[in-house]
Amino acid sequence: MMSMKPTASKICPEIAAALVLVIYFLVARRLLTPAVASQIEMIALGGLMLLFLGVLMIGLIGLVKLAFSDDRPRIPKTLVSRMVILFAIFALITAIVLGSQWMAHTPPIQDESGNLWRVASPL
Repeated sequence: MMSMKPTASKICPEIAAALVLVIYFLVARRLLTPAVASQIEMIALGGLMLLFLGVLMIGLIGLVKLAFSDDRPRIPKTLVSRMVILFAIFALITAIVLGSQWMAHTPPIQDESGNLWRVASPL
């Protein structure tokens, strides 16, 4: 039976990524202009999405190999490790989106005379 005991090499990248995200959203993002922060987040999300799609494609190729291969005992182990990586990438994407929404800021809207514009209640 395969042991699912996590090892230090499997945990460290996830902890490092989470630590980088915490430092970015709690410290560094406050020092950046909104445009620069948005640019950094879009680049990170784009890279993670490409990585996510790549790992997903590799996993799908592994499923096709599983269907047509004689070496079936080895392939599910690699699929499990790929799915763990896929889940970790998805968790990072989710963390970036949630952190970005948490830090989002809309400045007050003013009319021509400088008064704050208020939306009338629909009721």
